[in-house]
Amino acid sequence: MGLDAVEILMIWENSFGIEISDDEAIAIATIKEAIDLISSKVNASGGIAGVCLGARAFYRIRQAFYNVGLPRKQIQLDSKWVDILPNISKKQRQETLNYICDRAGLPKAPSLSFHFGVINRRITVRSLVDWAVAHHPCSLTSSEERWTHFQVRSVVRSVIRDLADISDRDFKDDDAFSYILGIF
Repeated sequence: MGLDAVEILMIWENSFGIEISDDEAIAIATIKEAIDLISSKVNASGGIAGVCLGARAFYRIRQAFYNVGLPRKQIQLDSKWVDILPNISKKQRQETLNYICDRAGLPKAPSLSFHFGVINRRITVRSLVDWAVAHHPCSLTSSEERWTHFQVRSVVRSVIRDLADISDRDFKDDDAFSYILGIF
């Protein structure tokens, strides 16, 4: 596997607190196989959808913005940071975003500047929600909550969307893992 595959696997391992052996990694042929492998490792329930992690992240983030004085209507998934926090420096915007993440129960926010050498695409509320689901799903669940297959699928796909900068329409669960790596 190339570096991109290793990076995806490492993020999955960190996101779920699991280990994927080299033999297991080599055997992953499709996105669905990755979802099934991770679901088995976290003992995910299959019949219940569980809470939507994206919705939970969005509502926490919106509540945090509301608590600092911004109206809820202003915080939509497609709201841009420069519109939500106008007339402040990039540094102040990043500090505010870190504060919002802390109030939403998330780790320090991703950088608004550069990502893999290009201007960062994390410029909307949706991109912060996707980042939270992809990289910090355990921050969105309690220790009493059991993972569901639906939630595992959501996180696995969020990681791929985040790293490949693609949308859900660009790939299917039955697509070959190598196809997704070719998008990079």
